[in-house]
Amino acid sequence: MITASREELEFLAEKGDDFMRKIQKQVEKLNDENYFANFISVEEDERKIRNTYFANGKEEGEKRGIANGIKIGKENALIETAKNLLKYGMSVADIAKNTGLSQKQIKELS
Repeated sequence: MITASREELEFLAEKGDDFMRKIQKQVEKLNDENYFANFISVEEDERKIRNTYFANGKEEGEKRGIANGIKIGKENALIETAKNLLKYGMSVADIAKNTGLSQKQIKELS
C-alpha cells in the first residue's frame, strides 16, 4: 500500500532512477482513471453490504409487521362484530357463517 504523498513521489521520481519514474507514471495513471478514483476499501465495501442487508431486512420486517397488523385488525373487527351480533340475539351458527369465526370462538365471547 502506498502511503507517500504525491509530492513525495514526485520528489523521489525526480531524484530517483528510471524505475521510480515508471512508478510515478503508473500512480498518476491510476489516479486519473475513473475506476480507481471510485475504488473503495474492502472495509467500506463490507459496510455498504451490511447496510444493504440491514435495509432489506428492515423493509421486509416492516412489510411483515404491516401484514400482521392488518390481520390482527381484521380479526379484532370480526370479534367486535360477533359480540354485537350476539347482543342482538343472532345465533352462534349464523354469526360463524357470516364472520368466518369458529363457533367455539364465538361462544367464548359471551
